[in-house]
Amino acid sequence: MGLQGTLDTMDADELVCWLRAKPRSGVLTYRHAGTSKSVTVDEGKAVNASSTDPREYLGQLLIGFGWVSEDQLQAAFDAQEKEKALVGRILVSQGLLSEEQVLRALKMKVAETFLDIFLWDHGIFNFEQGVESRWASEVAVALDLKALHQEGLGRKALYGKIRELIPHNGCRLRISEDLPEELDPKSYEGAMVQSVRDGLPVADIILRFHKLEFCVLRTLHDMVQRGWLEVDKRELADDTAPDAEANQSAEHFLSAAHSALQGQHYDRALSVLARGLASFPYDVRLCEMYETVERKLGQELKREWLHSKRVPMLTEDASSSTDTGLGPVERYLLSRIDGKRSLRSIVMVSPLREVEALRAFQYLVKAGLVNFR
Repeated sequence: MGLQGTLDTMDADELVCWLRAKPRSGVLTYRHAGTSKSVTVDEGKAVNASSTDPREYLGQLLIGFGWVSEDQLQAAFDAQEKEKALVGRILVSQGLLSEEQVLRALKMKVAETFLDIFLWDHGIFNFEQGVESRWASEVAVALDLKALHQEGLGRKALYGKIRELIPHNGCRLRISEDLPEELDPKSYEGAMVQSVRDGLPVADIILRFHKLEFCVLRTLHDMVQRGWLEVDKRELADDTAPDAEANQSAEHFLSAAHSALQGQHYDRALSVLARGLASFPYDVRLCEMYETVERKLGQELKREWLHSKRVPMLTEDASSSTDTGLGPVERYLLSRIDGKRSLRSIVMVSPLREVEALRAFQYLVKAGLVNFR
């Protein structure tokens, strides 16, 4: 028997209880605003997972672990195009990873994709009984749903506590006087401290470390709890402007998106649909239209920007820019431009979805902060 619904009528706890009540086999898919995740379940075990969130890709997990560098991952991607082999196997054959490391990373990938649903406030889910995943797996993985269920509930509770201290990702932190002098600057915590010293907001720190949001927030929360870091009280307020479209209907957003599409303004249509989903997160029409428009926009941007090995360069204006319109994504991409990496390489190894990165590059070029050679 299949099952479909929304997370406001059946939350993650209830959904996993249903999966565990009678060991089932099939594919659980949940999606929201362009993000789609699937977990293959086989008789009470999670055996495979796929996600459109790059931070859950194997390569990003490996960078996050510190096991490979961005350049090594890019070299593996280049080899993959020639050898048609899985990235994990290529890295093992190159002597950069062991089979045990690949297995650990794959288990983490499946677990994180599954556990993330416990932190979703909105979303649409669908469980297809008896369907097998169409995504290949590097090696066999089988994670017990009972253990994942317990970890998911614990993660949700901890996330609530984290948000009491760090309300949103625009927050900045400060170094406390109680920070241990002997803390190794090369350690994970030491690198976190350096990011705080650099004045980065939490959102920028998350991108810098190529890790999932929860993993970074958990570390920052722990460091605040230990008295090593302090949350800057001036950054606690979320400066989100009042929504002028708050009283509009879902049909308003659908109509506005259709109007934009008639002129082939995909970027504008996507922005309209994103605002619509913020107000109507369970509207299937908005969700499906968002995914369709994002796919078309991605294809258009890919044709425009990734047709050759273009190398982005910072303009003179970039170093002196105080553009407050820059967000975490734009700041991250600017930090990766060194005059050597191609646009394609930066996008491929970034913890960003391709369409998200290309939209940001488009903005940076229009703002006069980036050009190409």
